[in-house]
Amino acid sequence: GFPEVVQEGDRKLKNLLLKEYYLSILFRDVLRRYAIRQSRKYEAAAHYFLSNIAGLFSAKRIAALLNISMHTLEDYLGFLEDVYLFFPVNHFSFSVKRQLTSPRKIYTVDNGFLSAVSFRFSEDAGKKLENLVFGELKRYGRPIYYWKGKNECDFIIADDRAGFQAIQVCYALTDPQTKKRELNGLGEALQAINAEKGLILTYDEFEDLSHQGKTIEVRPVWHWLLTA
Repeated sequence: GFPEVVQEGDRKLKNLLLKEYYLSILFRDVLRRYAIRQSRKYEAAAHYFLSNIAGLFSAKRIAALLNISMHTLEDYLGFLEDVYLFFPVNHFSFSVKRQLTSPRKIYTVDNGFLSAVSFRFSEDAGKKLENLVFGELKRYGRPIYYWKGKNECDFIIADDRAGFQAIQVCYALTDPQTKKRELNGLGEALQAINAEKGLILTYDEFEDLSHQGKTIEVRPVWHWLLTA
């Protein structure tokens, strides 16, 4: 996180600092540098991305909502990625065409922005956990994808030495339907990358299990951060 925000003990002041940083990135680092003419639509696009962190987005749909061209929206997203505010993630496929034509997922550089700036009306701890995991994976410098077939898997990471790895993120697996959904998504991804072992990261659960003949490790995010 931002050092000044981390060291500030007052939550209200933390949020004020985060808003200040966000607006500074949005306007000073991007708007002025690239001389964007439709500033309100640019700001609306940024807020849309921030309010849909860890979710799928269609550039075509957002462009239509904002009444701008696809080219303009892609420019906005490119500018925001250049200043490390947002990071789009492509669908995993061995077909480059499918990667480019499928919806993407979006992540942000700091979880604090989700509380201080976005239009979310709930804590949505699962999305924050997923965004945190993305931030750590991004530090590795390896290509990151997501998987979506009948079910979804949050991350597929390309590793020159180990091939591909599949990682699912879920706040808790205590609900049977949630556990089934997360396992099915991870199982599909493991089949797609021809891997025998997958990982589910949770807030605070340890478990080793088997699913569809695959070995699944369930680990807390804090443990993974310390041992990865």
